[in-house]
Amino acid sequence: MIDLLDAAIGRPKPIIELFLRIGPDDLAAIRDADTAPALQHAAHKLKGSASILGLRRLAAACREIDDLAQEAELDKARALIDGLARDFEATCEALRAELAT
Repeated sequence: MIDLLDAAIGRPKPIIELFLRIGPDDLAAIRDADTAPALQHAAHKLKGSASILGLRRLAAACREIDDLAQEAELDKARALIDGLARDFEATCEALRAELAT
């Protein structure tokens, strides 16, 4: 799990807290998106947040969904959402643990 957080460690606490606060809404928007543009926008937003924190694995998963949605490959993009959600939850759990130390 620490490989998910190497870059996030040392980031300002308020940035991590903001990610933990808005990230679930971003993930919900990805899950709820019913059009390619909506999915692309939501994935792009979470990708940006993950990138700011240096969460490369999470950002890469978002990038893949973003790219597929941009190409209107909704079925392929949606097939990746459960994996993204698992990565997101694991990342948030690890970030919370890091903040608690």
